[in-house]
Amino acid sequence: MTTRAEELSRLWEWSENIREEVAALSDAIAKLAAEDLPDESDDKETIPASPPGVRSENDIGG
Repeated sequence: MTTRAEELSRLWEWSENIREEVAALSDAIAKLAAEDLPDESDDKETIPASPPGVRSENDIGG
């Protein structure tokens, strides 16, 4: 049987391991995302503006 202090210590260590894993996953995701992003100088696609009086989800503040 474990004491309350031992259980808290075990849970604290377990949560620290999870935080480290999440940080590693976050770094890996950021690295993969950076590899997938096109070079901005090659980006020729533009989002057209909405006609006057028409709001769109692409509008700034829209």
